Amino acid sequence: DEIDYRRQHFVHADMTAEEFSASMRERDESVLQMLFRAWVTGMGQQTPEQAAAAQADLLKVLFADDRQHALKTMFAEQLATQSDLIDAMAGPDSTLIVQRNRKALDVLERERAAGHRRIALFYGAGHFPDFHERLVGEMGYEPLDVRWVDAWRLD
Repeated sequence: DEIDYRRQHFVHADMTAEEFSASMRERDESVLQMLFRAWVTGMGQQTPEQAAAAQADLLKVLFADDRQHALKTMFAEQLATQSDLIDAMAGPDSTLIVQRNRKALDVLERERAAGHRRIALFYGAGHFPDFHERLVGEMGYEPLDVRWVDAWRLD
């Protein structure tokens, strides 16, 4: 709701839905596989008490007045506490992170070649370890500043 994607300076740097689907087919990936990997990772990290609490949280979501908000809150809490979750969901050459990042960095280079010098990448936090590795390790950039911006308001 906060971002006007129609602004003149905004450049779309993500895969299209068709590119995303083609990349997943090419890698024999599926959303179900990603969710299963995340579930297995989560189960391996949880104590029996944490597993019981997670089940209780899921019940709260199912019976919440605002299920969308409750699900988003539960998902955000899981992302914040399970650092391996994105890696488990994505995999080493995944469409979800790696291929989308490659597309974004191709667009970045195209925009730099066109003479643009003030460029921001607007992506979720799960993308940044891979972005950092590519920007610094492969492309020779150096970080000067880090600024985190809230993507979700959960109040």
